[in-house]
Amino acid sequence: MERDKVSSVGSRYEIEVKGGKDNYPFNSKTFWIGIVCIALGIYLAITDDKDTGTQLILLGLGLLGIRDAIRKVDRKL
Repeated sequence: MERDKVSSVGSRYEIEVKGGKDNYPFNSKTFWIGIVCIALGIYLAITDDKDTGTQLILLGLGLLGIRDAIRKVDRKL
């Protein structure tokens, strides 16, 4: 006489799985705007407009730094 084997597992834990791979920073608009500001700033500094070029480079670096700081805060929450 063969018996049916029954297995039962219970758990009160829940697992949340977020889908997809995180492509940070490549899916961030702020990242790309920062890169464009830096590139345009370098171009302007090389040509003739050093003041505006320097401002754009610093703006781009600031955007990248702000975006990274916001991401760190989001991870902690």
